[in-house]
Order: sequence, then C-alpha cells, then structure tokens
Amino acid sequence: MGLPEILVSLVVIVVGIGAVAGVVTALVRRAGRRRIAATESELRELETRAGSALVHADDRVQASEDEVGFAVAEFGESATADFTRALARSRARLREAFELKQRLEDAFPDTVDERRDWNRRIIELAASAEQALAEQSAAFTSLRSLEQQAPSAVRTVRARIAEVQPGIESSERLLERLRSRYSDDALRAVGRNPSQAKELVVYAERSLEVAEDRLGSRRAADATVPLQTPEEAVHRAGQLVTAVERFEVDALRAESTLAAVVADTESDIVEARRLLSTVREPAARSAIESAAARAAAALEALSPIADRRDPLGELESLREANSALDRVVADVRGRQQQEEHSLAAIGPALDDAERQIGVARDFLSGYRGPIGPDARTKLAEAERLLDTLDSAPDATTALGQVRRAASLAALAVTLGQRDIEAHQQQQMQQQYQQGYGGYGGYGRGRGGGGDILGGVVGGLVIGGLMSGFGDGDGFDFDF
Repeated sequence: MGLPEILVSLVVIVVGIGAVAGVVTALVRRAGRRRIAATESELRELETRAGSALVHADDRVQASEDEVGFAVAEFGESATADFTRALARSRARLREAFELKQRLEDAFPDTVDERRDWNRRIIELAASAEQALAEQSAAFTSLRSLEQQAPSAVRTVRARIAEVQPGIESSERLLERLRSRYSDDALRAVGRNPSQAKELVVYAERSLEVAEDRLGSRRAADATVPLQTPEEAVHRAGQLVTAVERFEVDALRAESTLAAVVADTESDIVEARRLLSTVREPAARSAIESAAARAAAALEALSPIADRRDPLGELESLREANSALDRVVADVRGRQQQEEHSLAAIGPALDDAERQIGVARDFLSGYRGPIGPDARTKLAEAERLLDTLDSAPDATTALGQVRRAASLAALAVTLGQRDIEAHQQQQMQQQYQQGYGGYGGYGRGRGGGGDILGGVVGGLVIGGLMSGFGDGDGFDFDF
C-alpha cells in the first residue's frame, strides 16, 4: 500500500473516531439531562410531601393546643402534665421544620443534597411531632371515660353554643360597621368569620345529635369523635368571633401607627434630600433620589381619611418604601446617626409587627384546613424574628428584623388568602362534577341530613377541623 493510500486510511480512521466520539458525547449529555430531569422530579415530589407533612403536623399541633386546654380544665394540670410536655416537644420540632422550610425558600440557592436532606428532615420532624401528640390524644380520650361523662359533655357543649351564638350575631353587626370604614382588602382576614362561625355551630349541633344517637343505641365507643369535634368546633367559632372584635382594635391602632410612620417617612425624605448635597458618587445619588421618590409616591398613594381605608396595607407599602430609603442613606448617615434613627423608629415598627403577626395568627388559626405550608412558614419565621430580637447586635439590625417580621406576617395573610381562593374554586368544581349532590361521603344522614351536611362540611373551617382529628371517623354520619 502506497503512502497516499495510507494517508487516506488514516483520515478515514480519524473521522470515524470523531464520529464515534460525537455520538458518545451526545449520549452522555442526553443521559445527563435525563438524570437532571429525574433528580428535579424526585425533589419536587419530596418537597410536595414535606409541605403536606408540615401542614398536617401544624394542624395537629394547633388542635392539640385546644385539647390540652380542655384537658387541663377538666382533669387538672397534674393529670395532663405528660400531654403538656408532649405538646411542647412537638412545638419545638415543628419550629425546626418551619425554619428548614424557610431556608429552602430564601434568596440563597441550595444544593441538590441540601434540598433533599432538608425536605427529608422536615418530613421526619413533622411525623415525630404528630406521633407524640396522637399517643397523648388517645390517652386523653380514654381518660374522659366517655360512657360516664357523655351526658355532661353534651350539656357542656350545648351551653357553649348558647354562649357563642350572641357573639356571632354581634360580630355580624360589627363587620357591617367596619365595612363602612375599612376597605374590602383591609377586611379580608375577617370578612368570612361570622358566616364560618355559623357553619361551625350548625356542625357542632349536628355532631351532638350523632353522638346522642350512638349513645342511645349503646354505641358509646363510636360516639368518641362526635363528642370531641363539636367541642372543638364551638371553640373555633368563638375564636373567629373574637378575631372580628380584635380586628377593630388592631385597625384603630394601625391608624395611629400609620400617622407616626407617615411623619417618620416625611422626615426621612427631607433628610435624604439634605444628605444628597454631601454625596458625590453618581450611583449613590441616583439610589437616594430613587428611594426618596418611591417613599414620596407611597405617601401620595395613601387614601383620604374620609375614604374606606386599609391601614394595615398602607403600613405595608410605607414600611417597604421607608426600609428601602433607610438602606440607601445608611452609609451616608454614619453609624452613630443611623443607630439614633433606628432607636427612634423601632417603637412604631414593633407595634406594626406585633399587630400584623396578631392578624395573621388569627387568620391562619381560624382557617387551618385550606392554608398551605407557605403561609404557615412565613408566619412562623415572623414570630421567630420577634422572639430572637434580644440577640440583635444593634438597633439598626433590630429595626430591620422587626420590619422583616411585619412584612412576612402580611405576606402570610396574602398567601393564606390565595390558598383559600384555590380551595373555594376546587370545592365549586367538585360541586359541579357531583351535580350539587353533596360533598363526597359526608352527607349520608337520613331525613335531609345529607343536604344539611353537604353545605356545612364544605365550609372553609370544617376541613381544618376534620384534619385535626385524623381519620375523620366522627364525620361518617351513618345512623
């Protein structure tokens, strides 16, 4: 074979090797993409499981807080000490789980291993929190000696219903009065409360009928949950009514705080414009001018006093604008001046944060069922920020922490409202698909009971009430 033929053969071999290498590279890349897609799918599934576990555990802890209260009142602190300790341990585990959830949602990117490990840990913590409470709840149920105490329990719940009903009527009148002063956005956290409280009372009354029927049929063991759930339902109805009353006080306080924040913002704008004369760097000047203009726009956007207002929402917009202005002028002010400014501002900011957290806590507690993990995580983080305020190294850091807590609490309400709207849309779709024939297997009572329960069990609050008691046995009205 001559030299030309050898060269041609070598070229063919090289080309062949290159083609094979290209195919191998393509296959490797395709396999890599499949592995990435598979990993993302696995992580999304894990995150969904973690979120669901977190919601269920949070509902269990909140329901158990009520149970502990009932148990202490009925049997004393000594007999319920184990239950109280179990609740404290479960709260701590849930707090750790919420902190992990917040770390997964913050602005810092997480590795695949971190996402996997943290979500698995959330699931473990949630399961551990639930198991400890489930065991104590079962012991509490046995302690109640249902067969002996059932008649007394029925009378107690009926007395509580009689106590809460006037409050529901009063909250309806109060809400109408509030609507003349505050906007629909302002009332979003309590606007449904009276109607939901009514549903809970109807549900409690119906549950008592079921319990009494089972007791009369010598089925005392089957009456356990129907006697526990109306107790919880009436308690929740009272919470919803109280939240409306508390909102009026919170709104009035918010208006007072708003006046202080307006004055603070106006002062900050004047100071920022004065400080501009000392700034030479174009980028810094532009940032200060932009932040001052944003704060001025937030002031101009405030509703006239005569209009229906949203003081909590207006505080939110002012808070964000004021925080942004503080950040850009902090370096220009100097450390000592910034600390003095922060000390002066932290009082109204703390009032604002505590009020926002109170509104969010009432809202999420009243509507547990439809509320998902995101809103709960934001509220838990807001509470943590205020709980750890003493560890802030200086007033400026503390002020940022307080403002962050208020913003997270406001966001918790927004996210919770989104979850409720999604829940309502899902229920409407289910009603349409079932031809308005009730909600699944819950409406099986005779003599029209199914129609009553179809409307009641579809309530926003009832779902959370049911999830708080686990298997839902008490809601199978099969008498």
